Amino acid sequence: MSLSRKRPVESLSQDSSITSAEGASLSRTQVAEMKNPDANMTAKKKSTPRIKRGGDFKDLVIQSTIFADKSLFIKDIIEDSDTALLLAMPRRWGKTVNLDMLRRFLEIPVDDKGERIDQSITDNHKLFAGGRVDGGIRGNIMLSPLKISNANLFGETNALIVQGTYPVIYVDFKNCKLGCFDTVREEVKRVLNSCFKQHRYLEKVTSLMRKRKKR
Repeated sequence: MSLSRKRPVESLSQDSSITSAEGASLSRTQVAEMKNPDANMTAKKKSTPRIKRGGDFKDLVIQSTIFADKSLFIKDIIEDSDTALLLAMPRRWGKTVNLDMLRRFLEIPVDDKGERIDQSITDNHKLFAGGRVDGGIRGNIMLSPLKISNANLFGETNALIVQGTYPVIYVDFKNCKLGCFDTVREEVKRVLNSCFKQHRYLEKVTSLMRKRKKR
């Protein structure tokens, strides 16, 4: 009786396919996985799309590796003739992130003291018009213009002309889910106080000052 000894897997790495000790056919890729399983897992992680969640439009655009441009939602909202709009989609359907996108498009940019700043240098403007922004640990990221940057409102005005030109009152109570009534009340106060501070520049608007004096 004669016994044959199969060659080890390593000596056959140049073949198009090889045979394992158990007799199963293996491809080059499978051999590489057997040699370095950690590297294979790393490659799979790198190829997995990442979508940043949490309701912040800026984080979604900058921190995600895949992004669906739905910025024409802004055009639909502005051109809608209704006095009020109720968005009642189910949970996780993008209500918060769409409203945050609308806020970032319309609101007047301010600094930490509530004073107006040049909107053309802000991240809010670059999110829609395109430009280089700070991506944190990802470094500087070059963003492409979104669809809304080429859209005309009511068929006449380019949408970017009105970007960053409106006072927007945006109140978010999602973090006010606390243990007792007093704690919730203090958190609501903090949210409203922050909203007022963001619009301090309105105190210097002449027309508003005149109306206040008349009252």
